[in-house]
Formats: sequence, structure tokens, C-alpha cells
Amino acid sequence: DGLFATRIGPWYSPTAQSRANGRDRKALSLKWQMTDPASSPARTAPDAAAAPAAALEQGASPQPDTGPSQTVGSREVILYYKYVELGDDEAVKRVGEEQRRVCAELGLSGRMRIAGEGINGTLAGSTQALEQYQAYMENSELFKGIQYKWSRVGDDTTEDPFNGELAIKYCSEITSTGPMKRSKPTALGGTGGTHLRPAEFHAVVKQAEQSDDIVVIDTRNHYETAVGSFRGAIDPKIRNFAQFPAWVDANKEKLRGKHIAMFCTGGIRCEKASAYVKSIGIAKEVSQLEGGIHSYLEAFSAPAKELGVRTKKLSGGPTGEPIPRGELEGSDCLFDGINFQFDSRFSKPEVGESGAVYRAAKCLHCGKPHTETRKNAVCAICKDFVLLCDQCVTSFDTSNPAAIYPPGSELPSNAIRCFEHQLLDDDWKTLLGELNLPSDVLVKHVCALRAMEAQCIGRGKHKRRRTLGLQAERLEELLESRGEGETLQKALAEHSKSDWIPFVPAFEWESRRTDTVPVDAVSAS
Repeated sequence: DGLFATRIGPWYSPTAQSRANGRDRKALSLKWQMTDPASSPARTAPDAAAAPAAALEQGASPQPDTGPSQTVGSREVILYYKYVELGDDEAVKRVGEEQRRVCAELGLSGRMRIAGEGINGTLAGSTQALEQYQAYMENSELFKGIQYKWSRVGDDTTEDPFNGELAIKYCSEITSTGPMKRSKPTALGGTGGTHLRPAEFHAVVKQAEQSDDIVVIDTRNHYETAVGSFRGAIDPKIRNFAQFPAWVDANKEKLRGKHIAMFCTGGIRCEKASAYVKSIGIAKEVSQLEGGIHSYLEAFSAPAKELGVRTKKLSGGPTGEPIPRGELEGSDCLFDGINFQFDSRFSKPEVGESGAVYRAAKCLHCGKPHTETRKNAVCAICKDFVLLCDQCVTSFDTSNPAAIYPPGSELPSNAIRCFEHQLLDDDWKTLLGELNLPSDVLVKHVCALRAMEAQCIGRGKHKRRRTLGLQAERLEELLESRGEGETLQKALAEHSKSDWIPFVPAFEWESRRTDTVPVDAVSAS
């Protein structure tokens, strides 16, 4: 959950390249092939006294808990995290070296972030090896009581979502939180939101449908929310999690005095997000979905359970214990779509799906329903994932998604652009001519762009401000040509009083490109 904000494997994560490069300079990544773990470069660290890392004992491990209907030969993926004080840099290094040794012995691949505040990992391997890893962690005083989110690799049981590689990164945080870095989660002595088990969160989402006093917020990035979310949830449309505090600040008057219930993939992002929201004192109550969407789907989605989505926790209280199906009888799953994951499966059904159609998931080019995220379908400029259907993707250049195009350089004519960067292209009028967008949608778009532009105040934000202003000017020009200038000015005056301010201008349009079949017609067929 929020684990990979920099380059992994042969493809780039969905984040602007400049941000990725900046983080790469700040954190040391150890990467090696599982066939030769000894080739990993050593990390230098200052001399320091021994720390709690010594608690990682190499004694006998408890018997692994065999999951239902799993065979020894099947391959699965586990997600997990724990906020726990590990000590100084030297202690963190020892934890990383021990993790590398254990994973190599068990033949596990994946990604891991280790910091003084804890551990955050995603590992893939055989069911038996992962159970042995979980038992090993449970035998440690440091990592006892972790909740593990399990899911299957897919139909091909030999597939490895990480191409046989294991990458360990030593960081200042186990998930990048930007301005929320100083917000301590409850586990580290801070004051985070109330943890709600899936059934409790389900009840809150239902209440939010009838009450304006409850706001359900999706804290994930916009390319994750593009393939699935809770019904009625607010989507801040952030490009990266570090933007969440700025979104809260931009919308704080609409959040003031509310019960803010938030959720993410597996729970880790909400640990600090809820602590941050509580620290600024605008909410009447703050809560978060314990175990994230993954745990909710285990409890409420029959298709997800059939695909092997489940949680395991060997000790430490009720967290992670499955809810009896009888308790949920007659309860509809309120999450629609797929729970995006940061490995090569992305938005395939095996990562966790509700079975319900998520109508917001559409091909950017033709507007037809589409949910599959492709590792090579990324915007050539910002590197964000773009949804392209099987037919449309063949029209674009997907040969080198990691290619960097310096400012002013010419992109291939068939390069992929997200909607925002299509609008910034010199051929923007052709784009808008192909989209049958009514004026009220364009007005809403301009209002959001101007609202985002107003938030870009301060050092280092002038380029983003100029970019947003250019997009707004182009849409305003189109509206003026339609005789809608006065309507736009009235909307701009009223916008801040009624609408949420997003970060990425990507609204759902009801209308589509003129040469495609409407979504309703596709769904009906």
C-alpha cells in the first residue's frame, strides 16, 4: 500500500519523474537477483549502539497456519506493515540484512521499505514459503502481531509479480507522506483515527449515504481510484499521497465539524493521514478502515474470497480475524470495482474485486468500460497510469514507457498522454473537438482548474500554477466561443461554496467521443 513511489523493475511507477529521481537520491535501494543474493551492495551506516534489531531471533518458528484450499505449489502475494521503533541507522541496516537472508532462504521476491519507524513490505512466493515467513516474523518481539493481506498471483501459478527480484530500501518513512511525516500514528505514541473493522466501516458508509455529517474519503492516488472505490466516497484525485494535506487544507471548511472516515489499500496510508487530520482539529471524529480495502473485500465480497483474498494474524487481538459470513448475510458490498495493487498485477481481479461494475473505470481514448491497468500504458510526460482498452492501446506507442522527454523536446505523435497533458498539447482543439463535452461539464472543469491554481502559492509552485492556468485559459476560450462566458463567471464566483477541489482535473463525463458506442449501450449488451 503506497510502497513503490520510485522506479521498480523494467517500468516506472505512476509519479512524475522529477519526484521519483528526488526520492531515489534520498534513499538507498538494495536490489539483487534471488539467484545471487550475495551480490547485493552493502549499505554504509554510522557507528551506533546495539538497538532492538537484536530481537530478531533465529530460533525455532511456530507452525505455519495453512490457508484454506491452498496447495504447497501455488504462489501468492502478501502485503503487510508495522509501525514499531527499530532504533538508529545501524539497527535498521541489521533488520534489512536479516530480512534479505530470510527472504533468500525462502525464495521470496518483492519490495520492502525499512525505516526507524518500522517495516512495510510486499512479498511473493509459494504459499508454504510465505507461511514460514509469517511464522518467522511472529517469532520476533519486534514484528509480532502483524496483519498479513493475502492474495493469489493469478491463473499462472508460476508467475512472479516481481520478476524474481527483491528490493529493500532504507528510508526515513515506511511510506512517503510528505508534510505528514511528523504526524505520529497511534502505534508510535501519536493520536490517529479510530480503527473500524470492516463491518463497522460498512455501517459508516451506509450512514454517509443518508447524512451530510459523515464524509468518506479515498486517500489513494487518482490512478488507483480510477478502477475502484466505495460508493459515495470523495475522491481527492491526488497524484501522490504527499498531496493529501494540501487537499485537506483546500477543503477544510467543507470538512469542519464532520465525521471523516478514510480508507486506502491496506491501511498504512490512513495511519498518518488520520493522525494529521486529528492534529489540525477540524473534524468532529476521525476514523479509518482497519486493514484497508483488502480486509473489507474479504468480509463482504464473495468473488474476492473465491479468488483467495484473505487476511491472517497469528496474535495480538481481534484485528484480522475473519467475520463470520452469517453476520453479513444480506449485506451488499459497498466497494465497487478492483483494489489496485503496486505490483505487476495492478488491477487484475485476483488482487481483490467486488464483482460489481465500477462505472468510472473507462478507456481514456474511447470512453468504453475498461479496468485493466497496463504497466506500459503511462503518460509520456508525468508517467501516471492511463486506462486504455485492448483496441485503443494498439494505436499508441507503448514500447518504452520509461522514456524521458526533456521540456521542449518533441514527443512521438502516438505517445500516450493523460487527459491533463492532452489538454496542454498544441493540438488541444482537436482533442476537445473529438469529445462531445457539454458546456456545463467544461464550466465545472474550469472551476476546478482555477481552484487548484489558487492553491499553488509559494516557492517552487510557479510552474504548476502556470500549467493549470494554461489549461483553464484554453477551456475558457472554448466556452467564450460558445457564448457561455457569463455563465462561467457566475460559476467561478459560486464554486468555492459548493464543490470539492480536486488535484487532477479528470472528471467523469457522461458524453463520449462521437465515434464510439455509449457506455450504457455497451453495458446493456
